[in-house]
Amino acid sequence: MTKVEAVKQVLKKNGGSASWQDIYQKIEKFYPDAKKSDYWQEGIRGIVYREIRYGRNFKMAEKGVVALR
Repeated sequence: MTKVEAVKQVLKKNGGSASWQDIYQKIEKFYPDAKKSDYWQEGIRGIVYREIRYGRNFKMAEKGVVALR
């Protein structure tokens, strides 16, 4: 499973949206290696913002809350 797919699963299990803290706490369930890097939170945010920039998968529902597109 990719990081994008893992974030999608976190959001689905959380009713379609989640705060960054929720994503950080639940990501390992779907992507076990998520926290292996020293900068893992930045990596998660990077893939989410990339998907938002290209109009794929995610959107910002409000400040600090990511939602499925």
